[in-house]
Amino acid sequence: MPGFALADMLADFAERPRRAPGAPGRVEPTPGKQDGPALDVDALLAEERTRTEQATSERLAAESEAALSAEREKHAAEIAEINRRHGEELAARLEAGLREIEERIGQAVTGAVARILGPIVSDEVLERSIGELARAIGEALDDADAVTIRVSGPSSLFSALAAKMGEKSKYLRHQETDAADLVVDVNGSLIETRLAEWQTAVHEALA
Repeated sequence: MPGFALADMLADFAERPRRAPGAPGRVEPTPGKQDGPALDVDALLAEERTRTEQATSERLAAESEAALSAEREKHAAEIAEINRRHGEELAARLEAGLREIEERIGQAVTGAVARILGPIVSDEVLERSIGELARAIGEALDDADAVTIRVSGPSSLFSALAAKMGEKSKYLRHQETDAADLVVDVNGSLIETRLAEWQTAVHEALA
């Protein structure tokens, strides 16, 4: 059994070495304590979820706007095509209607004149008079002030109608509205003026 000396049993009261001024002391690490702040995983996940939702919402909004824009363009093209076809159909009907108006007015007036002048003039004078009357009526109806067609409707419809009617589009008077409508006016006073001129010529021929 080893022996112990008395010096080994006594405390060492010798002066310990002093720490130099300004020298850092030894810091014992605290168990369980980290150097930086702890990560908040829930907050990070919530932030990432918010960014993802915002990006998805912006992408869907852009796709929806693009689809709506394409649909609007398609709809506008369809409306323009419908108006074009409608305008062509109206132009064909108007041309036929104008011819009918000219024929009816000419037949009515020349028929009445033939009945009135028939008993008092020769067939040659009657034929020449009726020919002059028909010419006067034709010139009157060819005047844009004699026959006017008031067209109410969208400008696209009027443009298609005017393009289809060509030279006869001079009869058209347009009024911008949402609903489509056509009204044909015949200026009776102008036709009467032309008939008065013809009547004077007939009187001179019979004098």
